[in-house]
Amino acid sequence: RGRRRPPEIDDRYVGSLAEAMLRGARASAPHLARLPLWRDRAHLADLAGGSGGYAILLCRMYPRLRATVYDRREMLEHTARAVADAGLDDRIALEPWELRGDPVPAGHDCALLSHVLHLLDASARAELLGRVRAALAEGDPVVVHDFLPGTAAGAPSPEEAASAIDWLANGSGFLPGPDEFGAEMATAGMSVRSVTPIAATRTAVVSAACTPGLPGRHSRPSGSAERKARR
Repeated sequence: RGRRRPPEIDDRYVGSLAEAMLRGARASAPHLARLPLWRDRAHLADLAGGSGGYAILLCRMYPRLRATVYDRREMLEHTARAVADAGLDDRIALEPWELRGDPVPAGHDCALLSHVLHLLDASARAELLGRVRAALAEGDPVVVHDFLPGTAAGAPSPEEAASAIDWLANGSGFLPGPDEFGAEMATAGMSVRSVTPIAATRTAVVSAACTPGLPGRHSRPSGSAERKARR
């Protein structure tokens, strides 16, 4: 009790996890892809992107979008096969990345965190969101897809209750409700624009935008603003 374990799955089961993530993305990714914010984006950072299912669908739907999937080397071996099967090797790059500690590389104008934040306690969530914000510019969108209590109608399912127990037992804490999570995003320099429940998966899609005034950085125009300036 009280012992924290790393959220990374054992290497022996990474292949099975990758396949499960790819199947799961087929159910959830279309809900994310409907967000209009992707239309003028150029380069997505899919953080802890796993099998690449979200990046694959987004790049299929938005031909001008490129993506980089960041995850453990062991996972990226499976991601590479999924990207190759989709014929998107030229638009989806893969970069080894550790969830805890590695900076988010610059050069992106949007970011996605799907099923990542529930692995972390409040301080680790804040630290990760800070790294995301530091890599982006004012106005750039950040999309979070995760379990968010209080957004889905009805009582929690047995699966949700079991997941909550698992997270608490592992010391990861429990993801806050919409208001608390909005406050966490605001502290990290992001403003929540919309929260959309996905009833079929009992999850939610949170769309946010980077706000101005990040300490220690000079704001630059977002990608869409830069394009308007060149017209």
